[in-house]
Amino acid sequence: MSTKKKCFIVTPIGNSESTTRRKAQGILDAVLRPVLEEKQFEVFVSHEMSEIGSITKQVIEHLLKDELVIANLTELNPNVMYELAVRHAARLPVVIIAEEGTILPFDLSDERTIFYKNDMLGSYEFKPIFLKNLESALSDDAPDNPIYRVSQSLLIQESTETMPADKYIIERIDNLEKVIINNIMGASRASPSPKVFGYELELSGQSDTLVDFMRKLSLTPGVLKVKRKLNLIKGNGNQFLYFESMFESIDFGEIKEIAKGLNLEVIGLSAKNIIP
Repeated sequence: MSTKKKCFIVTPIGNSESTTRRKAQGILDAVLRPVLEEKQFEVFVSHEMSEIGSITKQVIEHLLKDELVIANLTELNPNVMYELAVRHAARLPVVIIAEEGTILPFDLSDERTIFYKNDMLGSYEFKPIFLKNLESALSDDAPDNPIYRVSQSLLIQESTETMPADKYIIERIDNLEKVIINNIMGASRASPSPKVFGYELELSGQSDTLVDFMRKLSLTPGVLKVKRKLNLIKGNGNQFLYFESMFESIDFGEIKEIAKGLNLEVIGLSAKNIIP
C-alpha cells in the first residue's frame, strides 16, 4: 500500500487528439506531474484511471479525501467547475491554474489563480511559481474559498449567540455587495460598449512575486484585466504587464505602493490604446 500523499488533477480532457487534450496533457506532463512527484505525491487524473467501478464515485472520493487538488480552469469546462465546487465545499487545499487569457467567472475572479503561458518558455517560467503556490496551499491550515465564506456568514447570522451588532455588520456587508454588483450590471446595460483604456507597466525585481502583484493589481478599482507580456525586444530582464482599466487616469502612486510591498519597483507606466 502506497504511503505517498495523493493529488488529484482536475482538468479539461477533450477527445484524445483534440487541442484541448494536447494542451491540458502538455502542462500536466511538463510541469504538474514532475513537480508533484518530486514532492512525493501520487498523481491521479480522471482520464488515466483504470480501476473498475464508477469513475464519478472515484473522482468524488479523490476530491473529498486527497491531500491536494490542482484545478485547471482553462476553457472554463463545466465538469472542472463542478469538481472545484466539491473541493471548496470540503474546504481542503486546492491550487487553481489557468492558461493566460482565461476570463474567470465573477464568483472566482478574486480567488488566487496562477496564469501560465502555454508554450515551452511559459512552462519553464511556470514551474517555480507553481511550486511556491503548492507549498503555500499545503501550509494553509484553514483554506478560504467562496463557499466557506458564505456558509460562515449564514452560520453567524443564524447563531443565537451572535451579538446583534455582529449580525448587523454582516447584513450591511452583504447588502453593500449586492448594491455594487447591481450598479456594475446596471452600468453595463446602460453602456453596452464603454471605453476601456489600455496600459503597459514595466517592473524590475523578483519574478516569483509577479503573480501576487498581478492579483493585487487586478483588485484595484477600475482595473478589468491584467496579463503578462514577454519581453523579447528590450532584453533587460524587466517584467512587462498589460492591463485594461475603466479609467483614463490611473493612480500611479497606488500601483507603486502595491509593487513596493512585494519588493518590485515600477520603472514605467505608459498608455497603450483606447479600446472602443
